[in-house]
Amino acid sequence: MVLNFQDIHSQAGERWRSLTVGDRPWIRVGTALCGQAAGCGEVIEAIEASLARNGFSAQVSRVGCLGLCFAEPLVDIQLPYGPRVFYGNVTPESVEEIIKAHLGQGVPLPELALGYLVGESDNGAGVVSTALPPWLLHGEIPDLNQHPMRASETRIALRNA
Repeated sequence: MVLNFQDIHSQAGERWRSLTVGDRPWIRVGTALCGQAAGCGEVIEAIEASLARNGFSAQVSRVGCLGLCFAEPLVDIQLPYGPRVFYGNVTPESVEEIIKAHLGQGVPLPELALGYLVGESDNGAGVVSTALPPWLLHGEIPDLNQHPMRASETRIALRNA
Protein backbone atom coordinates (compact mmCIF):
# COMPACT_ATOMS: atom_id res chain seq x y z
CA MET A 1 0.00 0.00 0.00
CA VAL A 2 1.35 3.38 -1.01
CA LEU A 3 0.63 6.28 1.32
CA ASN A 4 0.25 9.80 0.07
CA PHE A 5 1.82 12.80 1.78
CA GLN A 6 -1.35 13.69 3.70
CA ASP A 7 -1.58 10.17 5.16
CA ILE A 8 2.08 10.21 6.18
CA HIS A 9 1.70 13.71 7.66
CA SER A 10 -1.38 12.64 9.61
CA GLN A 11 0.30 9.52 10.98
CA ALA A 12 3.38 11.51 11.97
CA GLY A 13 1.20 14.07 13.77
CA GLU A 14 -0.62 11.35 15.68
CA ARG A 15 2.67 9.73 16.69
CA TRP A 16 4.12 13.10 17.82
CA ARG A 17 1.04 13.82 19.94
CA SER A 18 1.23 10.38 21.54
CA LEU A 19 4.84 11.06 22.52
CA THR A 20 4.52 14.65 23.72
CA VAL A 21 1.08 14.68 25.33
CA GLY A 22 0.32 11.03 25.77
CA ASP A 23 0.00 9.36 29.12
CA ARG A 24 3.67 8.37 29.51
CA PRO A 25 6.88 10.33 29.93
CA TRP A 26 9.21 10.45 26.94
CA ILE A 27 12.91 9.93 27.59
CA ARG A 28 15.33 10.69 24.77
CA VAL A 29 18.97 9.65 24.95
CA GLY A 30 21.51 11.04 22.51
CA THR A 31 23.10 8.07 20.74
CA ALA A 32 25.11 9.76 17.99
CA LEU A 33 28.85 9.13 17.92
CA CYS A 34 29.47 11.68 20.67
CA GLY A 35 26.91 9.97 22.90
CA GLN A 36 28.30 6.54 22.15
CA ALA A 37 31.84 7.67 22.91
CA ALA A 38 30.65 9.09 26.24
CA GLY A 39 28.86 5.90 27.31
CA CYS A 40 25.21 6.32 26.34
CA GLY A 41 24.77 2.54 26.01
CA GLU A 42 25.35 2.01 29.72
CA VAL A 43 23.09 4.95 30.55
CA ILE A 44 20.25 3.49 28.45
CA GLU A 45 20.66 0.14 30.21
CA ALA A 46 20.54 1.92 33.58
CA ILE A 47 17.40 3.86 32.55
CA GLU A 48 15.58 0.73 31.42
CA ALA A 49 16.60 -1.13 34.60
CA SER A 50 15.51 1.79 36.81
CA LEU A 51 12.14 2.05 35.07
CA ALA A 52 11.55 -1.68 35.58
CA ARG A 53 12.78 -1.66 39.18
CA ASN A 54 10.53 1.27 40.12
CA GLY A 55 7.50 0.16 38.10
CA PHE A 56 7.49 3.25 35.87
CA SER A 57 6.34 3.28 32.28
CA ALA A 58 8.05 5.61 29.79
CA GLN A 59 8.85 5.74 26.11
CA VAL A 60 12.64 5.52 25.79
CA SER A 61 13.98 6.70 22.44
CA ARG A 62 17.48 6.53 21.10
CA VAL A 63 17.93 9.75 19.16
CA GLY A 64 20.69 11.38 17.15
CA CYS A 65 22.83 14.27 18.23
CA LEU A 66 21.01 16.80 20.37
CA GLY A 67 23.67 19.40 19.61
CA LEU A 68 25.27 19.53 23.04
CA CYS A 69 28.17 17.14 22.51
CA PHE A 70 30.10 18.53 25.48
CA ALA A 71 27.33 17.26 27.78
CA GLU A 72 27.08 13.68 26.57
CA PRO A 73 25.67 11.33 27.65
CA LEU A 74 22.65 13.58 27.39
CA VAL A 75 19.23 12.51 28.67
CA ASP A 76 16.14 14.54 27.82
CA ILE A 77 12.97 13.86 29.84
CA GLN A 78 9.54 15.20 28.98
CA LEU A 79 6.55 14.50 31.19
CA PRO A 80 3.14 14.64 29.44
CA TYR A 81 2.23 18.28 28.71
CA GLY A 82 5.50 19.46 30.22
CA PRO A 83 8.74 21.05 29.13
CA ARG A 84 11.76 19.02 28.16
CA VAL A 85 14.46 18.83 30.82
CA PHE A 86 17.99 17.99 29.73
CA TYR A 87 20.45 16.25 32.03
CA GLY A 88 24.07 16.41 30.93
CA ASN A 89 27.03 14.14 31.60
CA VAL A 90 24.65 11.49 32.93
CA THR A 91 26.28 8.43 34.44
CA PRO A 92 24.68 5.04 35.06
CA GLU A 93 25.06 5.84 38.78
CA SER A 94 23.04 9.08 38.54
CA VAL A 95 20.17 7.54 36.57
CA GLU A 96 18.30 6.11 39.58
CA GLU A 97 18.17 9.49 41.34
CA ILE A 98 16.97 11.23 38.14
CA ILE A 99 14.29 8.63 37.41
CA LYS A 100 12.95 8.51 40.98
CA ALA A 101 12.68 12.29 41.28
CA HIS A 102 11.64 13.27 37.77
CA LEU A 103 9.30 10.40 36.93
CA GLY A 104 8.37 9.28 40.42
CA GLN A 105 7.71 12.69 41.95
CA GLY A 106 7.35 14.80 38.80
CA VAL A 107 10.14 17.07 39.98
CA PRO A 108 13.38 17.43 38.00
CA LEU A 109 16.69 17.73 39.80
CA PRO A 110 18.02 21.28 39.34
CA GLU A 111 21.46 20.31 40.59
CA LEU A 112 21.82 17.77 37.76
CA ALA A 113 19.79 19.48 35.03
CA LEU A 114 21.57 21.27 32.23
CA GLY A 115 18.49 23.20 31.16
CA TYR A 116 14.94 23.04 29.85
CA LEU A 117 13.15 23.70 26.58
CA VAL A 118 9.49 24.53 26.28
CA GLY A 119 8.01 23.16 23.10
CA GLU A 120 4.65 23.38 21.50
CA SER A 121 2.54 20.61 22.93
CA ASP A 122 -1.17 20.37 23.01
CA ASN A 123 -3.65 17.99 24.51
CA GLY A 124 -4.79 16.64 21.14
CA ALA A 125 -7.64 19.13 21.01
CA GLY A 126 -5.39 22.03 20.06
CA VAL A 127 -5.16 23.37 23.62
CA VAL A 128 -1.63 24.23 24.68
CA SER A 129 -0.93 23.64 28.34
CA THR A 130 -0.21 26.92 30.13
CA ALA A 131 0.42 25.48 33.59
CA LEU A 132 4.11 26.03 34.21
CA PRO A 133 5.80 23.98 36.91
CA PRO A 134 7.14 25.89 39.95
CA TRP A 135 10.77 25.04 39.19
CA LEU A 136 10.36 26.74 35.83
CA LEU A 137 8.70 29.82 37.28
CA HIS A 138 11.38 30.22 39.94
CA GLY A 139 14.30 29.81 37.55
CA GLU A 140 15.76 26.80 39.31
CA ILE A 141 16.66 25.26 35.96
CA PRO A 142 17.98 27.54 33.21
CA ASP A 143 16.43 27.99 29.78
CA LEU A 144 18.61 25.94 27.45
CA ASN A 145 18.17 28.56 24.73
CA GLN A 146 20.08 30.99 26.98
CA HIS A 147 23.05 28.65 27.41
CA PRO A 148 26.20 30.36 26.08
CA MET A 149 26.60 27.66 23.43
CA ARG A 150 23.08 28.20 22.08
CA ALA A 151 22.27 31.84 22.90
CA SER A 152 23.81 33.31 19.76
CA GLU A 153 22.89 30.38 17.55
CA THR A 154 20.42 30.76 14.71
CA ARG A 155 19.15 27.33 13.82
CA ILE A 156 18.41 27.07 10.12
CA ALA A 157 18.90 23.53 8.81
CA LEU A 158 17.93 21.94 12.14
CA ARG A 159 15.35 24.47 13.31
CA ASN A 160 12.67 21.77 13.45
CA ALA A 161 14.89 19.15 15.05
